[in-house]
Amino acid sequence: MKKTRIMKTFYKILILHVMAQFCASQEVFNMTEYFKMPPLVNGDNFDKCLEGSHDLRVFCAVTTFIKPDKSNFVWNIIEKYSNDTKRNYRHDIVRSGLCISRCEEELKNLDESYLESLKGDYFDVNYQYSLKNGTFKDVELYRNEYGTLVDQCLNNYLRNEYNLSSFSQIIYCTTNQEEHDIDGLDITFLIILLSIVVLVIGSTYYDKLLNRKGDTSHYKDSIESLCK
Repeated sequence: MKKTRIMKTFYKILILHVMAQFCASQEVFNMTEYFKMPPLVNGDNFDKCLEGSHDLRVFCAVTTFIKPDKSNFVWNIIEKYSNDTKRNYRHDIVRSGLCISRCEEELKNLDESYLESLKGDYFDVNYQYSLKNGTFKDVELYRNEYGTLVDQCLNNYLRNEYNLSSFSQIIYCTTNQEEHDIDGLDITFLIILLSIVVLVIGSTYYDKLLNRKGDTSHYKDSIESLCK
């Protein structure tokens, strides 16, 4: 009787625990609230950006850090989810794929003073976002050339959609005019591929020489008998 009472108590506690976890998860993952934040990943169409023009087209992968603003309702939601890193991604860090020509077109008619206000102001972030030089080809060149434009483009989007500001860093860029040089890995692959082709052709020819009967049973005979 005592054992039964203990088991009932245990199951009650277990059910209450499950219900508490369920309620907590419902509170954390309020989808209406969740979709008020900027998407973690957003981007222009890569193929449309680079194809269809002989002029230089550039597409860049960018990491953006949203600036804290306690007076902003959306930022408070971002902070709430970003602080719970055991269950959520950090939503104060978003990633974008930007078509540079699209950004130039979007910003070209804006007032100079407004464009100046869109330049991202650096602030300290508790996140390792810089990659060592040489990880991607010509990344410093692209940052110098398009860094300000990327900042302005993304800040214009964040300001209009969420009344937020940020600073951004280009991770890498690619263009429609890149030439891909043959490197050591390419040469190694070609050597291995050629070796396999030669081996297959040679073994097929050797098998043909041994198959004097012209049937499919020659493999059952010993090598010595086939070579006579």
